[in-house]
Amino acid sequence: MRKKISVLLVIALIATMFAFNVEVTNNVAAVEEPTLSTDKTAYAVGEDIKITYEGLTTDHGYDIELLLYKRNPVVGTSASLDYVDLATGTAGNASLIYGASKTFTFPEDGARNATSYPLGCYTICLVNYTTKYVYDSVNISIGDVATVTMEKSSYKLGEEITFSVSGLQKGSWPVEIYLMPKGWVREGTATASICWTYGYDKNNDILYNTDFSFPRDDRRSPSNFTRDMKPGEYEILLFEYGPNNATRFGVSETFVVGPTIDVEDTTIYAGENLEIDFANVTTNIGNEWEVRLYKKGDVPGRDRSKMYYKLTSGNALSAKGESGTITFPADDARNGELLTSMEKGEYEVRMFNGSGAQIGETISITVLEAPTAAPTSAPATVAPTSAPATVAPTVAPTVAPTTNPYDITISVDKTTFTVEEGITVKYEGMLESLFKKGDGTWHDVELRLVKGHGLTPAQHVALADRFDYTDLTDNYSPNSYQQANNTYASVTESGSRSFPNEGLGLNGAAIPLVAGDYTLVVYDYSAAGGAKQVSNVLEITVVEGGSSAAPSETPAASATPGAQNKPTGDVSMFAIVALVMACAGAYVVVMKKKVRG
Repeated sequence: MRKKISVLLVIALIATMFAFNVEVTNNVAAVEEPTLSTDKTAYAVGEDIKITYEGLTTDHGYDIELLLYKRNPVVGTSASLDYVDLATGTAGNASLIYGASKTFTFPEDGARNATSYPLGCYTICLVNYTTKYVYDSVNISIGDVATVTMEKSSYKLGEEITFSVSGLQKGSWPVEIYLMPKGWVREGTATASICWTYGYDKNNDILYNTDFSFPRDDRRSPSNFTRDMKPGEYEILLFEYGPNNATRFGVSETFVVGPTIDVEDTTIYAGENLEIDFANVTTNIGNEWEVRLYKKGDVPGRDRSKMYYKLTSGNALSAKGESGTITFPADDARNGELLTSMEKGEYEVRMFNGSGAQIGETISITVLEAPTAAPTSAPATVAPTSAPATVAPTVAPTVAPTTNPYDITISVDKTTFTVEEGITVKYEGMLESLFKKGDGTWHDVELRLVKGHGLTPAQHVALADRFDYTDLTDNYSPNSYQQANNTYASVTESGSRSFPNEGLGLNGAAIPLVAGDYTLVVYDYSAAGGAKQVSNVLEITVVEGGSSAAPSETPAASATPGAQNKPTGDVSMFAIVALVMACAGAYVVVMKKKVRG
């Protein structure tokens, strides 16, 4: 009898230990991204910058660096001013140099032996330099960075442009102020400005206090202003202009010069009027301005516009004046020759000058099918004799937007994935919508996986923000579509791609998924149009281990802080059986003792 009792006790003990071990080994903590901070955001020239990082582990990979850049860098392309290596090694064999957290002092701890950094705007990044992924970043300024304030955000062609500057300070070199097109970078270039003046001259004497005006304060010639100003977007930039380079330390908000167009509603129903607002139309430089409506995919100069309206003719403004509203089809100069009303489809609104050159951005318009009229009276409601049986769907529904104003539709079958299973994305509408009407140029179409939710279009397209991508086309020429010698005949109307299996990474190799929030979107890169979003946007989440399906019950809190208990289905069932066996064994032992007593 003792032998039987001993055997039962051993079985109970082993079962209990096994069940306990199952629970512990499945406590998997999600890998959180490290964070970055500085002791402040504004420093004097020559002042130490204290930078602290937290939460770095070998799970974040190798070749991890803390870098100091000029503001708004392109990681992997822009040269850093200073850096520190935090982790080295190889893939799967990373080693930390400084541990999970540390505070550095730049420039003292920097690797480039700098003694100080010049006045200007900077970005500090914590970067996995192998994947070019930025874990966290902080913007700082060195010196009293000047602020440029525009009097207004829109000017007519030829109109005087006025602005004010605050925070000008004396430096080692003169401060110069430039009027240039948006996105122009003075550093390292010799491109002539449209207008320029001193904030401080070569002797560090202030020439103007706060208020400036171009062309009044232009140190070139007022004729440059009228000759070089074209309709478009512009900025006022401030530079400290040294002997070898120019350092930017101030920039205005973007402002517009010349006629502009805008629409209040980019989506309307068939049969409704399309209203287009215009402003800043002038005739003093001899231009004629037209607003045209094209079918999406039509090419100006090759395809005829569907509607158009002349804002000016010769030296006379239209009856609507310098600013007003155009209504299509009522204001179509062809009197409805091509379109008598707005029909269902995708359109583009563009503005042109008298030479046929497009001015400003293209505005995309979607015309939806008119909704069906509601019935005049509601039908009688018949109560069912019995509640209908609920039938559970056998296949999970596809997660996709109900409306998509873009060329390509992407979808996923759920919004939460595990690291192990990866992400599968379906796409539709490639050739039908994008390529059958060739525009005479090549296209690279990418399905992008970007880290984060709630991103802006600028973050979708930025190379530095891209986590992984895969090509749907590569230098695809629409002119070669369906030709026998088409080297890209494998491009399909619809299909699917998966991450990380089909990811190309930033160095030609797939990047392993890590837990976190992601955004999926498709971009078309063409020789003519640059980068353009051509699909809806999907937001998904990747989790560590286990199943991505929602559990039927809330798991018990983990004993380990920051960890989540994620037992798999099969092991959890075995653990329950083991616990039942343990309880049964204990019960038998107690009963046997009672019988013997």
